[in-house]
Amino acid sequence: MENTNAERKAPPTEFMLTPERERAQVNFFKKNMSVDLSSDFTLPDYLPEIRKMLGIHAKISPVSRYISGNGIEFSGRVDYDMVYMGGDGSLATAPLGEDFSFDVVPEVPKNIDWDSSNDATADIETDMLHCRVTAPRKVNVKCRLHALVRAYGYDEPCATLRVTSHGAEKLLSETKCAEIHRYISEVIELGDEIPVSASPDKIRPILSRGNVNVTEITQSGRRLNCRGELITDIVYENTETGEINTEKRKIPFTEDIDISEGDNSEDAGASYSVKGICGDIKMIPGEGKLLIDTEAILEAEKLKNIPIGVTEDLFIPGKESTVTYRDFKYETAEKCSVGKLGVSGDIPLSEFSASGNCEVISCHATARTEGLSTEDGRNFITGSCKVWVLTKNGDEYSSGESVFPFKLDTGIPECAEPLTLSARPVAIDCKCHTEGEKMLCEADISLPYSVTREKSIRIAEDIKAENKENERTPKITVYYPTEKETLWSVAKRFGVSLRSLAEANDLPSLKGEEPLSQKHFIMIY
Repeated sequence: MENTNAERKAPPTEFMLTPERERAQVNFFKKNMSVDLSSDFTLPDYLPEIRKMLGIHAKISPVSRYISGNGIEFSGRVDYDMVYMGGDGSLATAPLGEDFSFDVVPEVPKNIDWDSSNDATADIETDMLHCRVTAPRKVNVKCRLHALVRAYGYDEPCATLRVTSHGAEKLLSETKCAEIHRYISEVIELGDEIPVSASPDKIRPILSRGNVNVTEITQSGRRLNCRGELITDIVYENTETGEINTEKRKIPFTEDIDISEGDNSEDAGASYSVKGICGDIKMIPGEGKLLIDTEAILEAEKLKNIPIGVTEDLFIPGKESTVTYRDFKYETAEKCSVGKLGVSGDIPLSEFSASGNCEVISCHATARTEGLSTEDGRNFITGSCKVWVLTKNGDEYSSGESVFPFKLDTGIPECAEPLTLSARPVAIDCKCHTEGEKMLCEADISLPYSVTREKSIRIAEDIKAENKENERTPKITVYYPTEKETLWSVAKRFGVSLRSLAEANDLPSLKGEEPLSQKHFIMIY
């Protein structure tokens, strides 16, 4: 049988996939770390001496990072809000704080492109916080921070597209790889006014806290429009009457976040989560009002799947060759969202040394995540919420706290591959009241999170041709493929090019990966 070039049809234009992108963002380094802080503080002269410690809370500012050489330096600040009963019987707070930093030196695999232009993140939560009174005006604060550090670089699973020596045939396919980017908003300046009946010199600010609740996220071009409210908890005293007043205020805001930096690809299919952080709250007594002056910052995370080309296999027609393979490890995006949930429970009043007629002065909640768990075939985010309550019974102040678990259904089905969770929970509001001999507590939690799935596939990295030709004596071979064999496997087995094999067998539409079940036999020239 003869099959001359004149009898063959025009060659097909493409046998293999042309990938949208060759570079894939990969999370090549992941590590859980602890950062231990211990500092001694002396109270300023304008504050009373400490008679009774009532509680301390920590707030972590947005963390900055600096990549230099092979190392990453993370730095930030943790502010402590210490609440205590003074020697004069008054309720007082002491604003304390300290800076922190830690270094990480990730091991960079040889196939990863990583430098200062790449990304690294650290999700930090308070793991332990303890305050000990060492003198009437001195305290020692010990704080342990838990940090989940990730470093992202770029891999080129389709780098063999550039292999041109010896006319190597390449089997290309496409997969989807997750890309993660984080952005920080400009500082949002916020203010409010609380009507008061006392003159400014009779108003003593005591305690102020705030949490940001992002209620709406919409994308418009390369900007993310965020709407929400800052929920503040304000405590002040009328020194003329000795009355303690508490105010809970909601300050609305709208802010745009630029999401174009470091990512020039289209945002179709991207999903987002946003966390808000409240800055210091200043209380300024005015005529007939208490002015509230504060600021907030929003942290946004964008997660999307990017089509990436990968080289599955290589061979050189007519020559014996050796192919080098490796595992390409990557992640796919599962979900990026903001979950909303509530927790509730009770605390026995005996923990406050108080009775049922005690007055709730203030309450505060903090949330942290523990990880992912599976139940009924779905994945849940588990964590805990600690609620702290400050009470007054007569002239005595007391406090108590309890921890309540929470669970959020992500809607992600259970799967065999490992999942990676990034979560940044915020307890946005807290309410407490007495009922009988119990303190009933409720807290609302905002849970920005993203989940990716870890995957790995084998790819061809390089090819080396042998000196001798691959001898094939028959001029024409009739081959009967099995149901699972593909055009690629047959071409590689007999050392012929995909183009010539498809052309000779009238298979111009095949890309090399489809089973040849529709062909009873293949002609090989």
